[in-house]
Amino acid sequence: MNKILIIIVLFVVVSINGQTDDKNTITQLNQQTVTLYKNGNLDEALKTAKKSLELTLKTYGVDTQESYLAYTNLGTLQREKRNYDEAIKNLQTALEIYRKQSNFSNARLIEMYQTLGLTQFLGGKKKDAEASYLLAINTTETVFGESKELFLPTLNAANLYARLGDFVKADEFYLKSYRLAIKKFGEESKEIEDVADARVCLNVDNKKRDSLFETEYNKIFDFKPTKPEEIVNGKSIKLIKPPYPQEAKEKRLTGEVKIRVKIDEQGNVIEARSACGKGILEKAAEEAAWLCKFSPTLLNKKPVQVSGVIIYRFSAQ
Repeated sequence: MNKILIIIVLFVVVSINGQTDDKNTITQLNQQTVTLYKNGNLDEALKTAKKSLELTLKTYGVDTQESYLAYTNLGTLQREKRNYDEAIKNLQTALEIYRKQSNFSNARLIEMYQTLGLTQFLGGKKKDAEASYLLAINTTETVFGESKELFLPTLNAANLYARLGDFVKADEFYLKSYRLAIKKFGEESKEIEDVADARVCLNVDNKKRDSLFETEYNKIFDFKPTKPEEIVNGKSIKLIKPPYPQEAKEKRLTGEVKIRVKIDEQGNVIEARSACGKGILEKAAEEAAWLCKFSPTLLNKKPVQVSGVIIYRFSAQ
């Protein structure tokens, strides 16, 4: 899911005072699971997570914080292995256990809904995924109101709808994400860039829908001269074409790379970074973007800095 749908991985090592041998073993298994996962050894991590769950259930019982963590770890690893049915079942079990805890954290509950929603989406259970993401939003609004905590669930929901092809609904949530980002984090925040990256990477061009989106966007940002996800290829004086990397040739990689750029008053690129694309192709695209030149953008007859996106398309050669 690359940069777009944000994957939440929960690995928590259980620490126990006055540990017995079994409790010590559980702690060690959890630590091994984390280490194996970080080292990319998913098969062995999955084995230790299963051992940890079995011993945790035996030692602590079912409806405990320790069992919740063990089910969460196992479900997360199963998702990474694309065993989605088992992952969903274990994450749902973890969620049910968590709800029974007297001192549960609302923040973690919201996180858990999103973890489950992502897993359901990857497993093809689209309606279930939508329900989980909306539960995350509703819970956040109930507990925290219109707050910083609401930003991530809202953006994740926008990304989900875009992945499902419901771009009208996606735009509704992208605009909500923009409003939250500017209100809670500021106009120059990373969160603004996160929304722009997500929409430019997942959106499918539609003139009527994009026009409606731009109207609402302008209300939020007080009619800036360009949107951060606006495609600026056509405004270039000099659009540098990136070379097709040798490694990409050997692998016959194709696809689009979308480069976010900031352009100064003279039309020079002063920032360039990839919003999305295949890693081998991204570096070549970024280097080319730095060398591009654009016509100055005028606001009230004065040149201003603007942001936009250059799209590079790579085809097998």
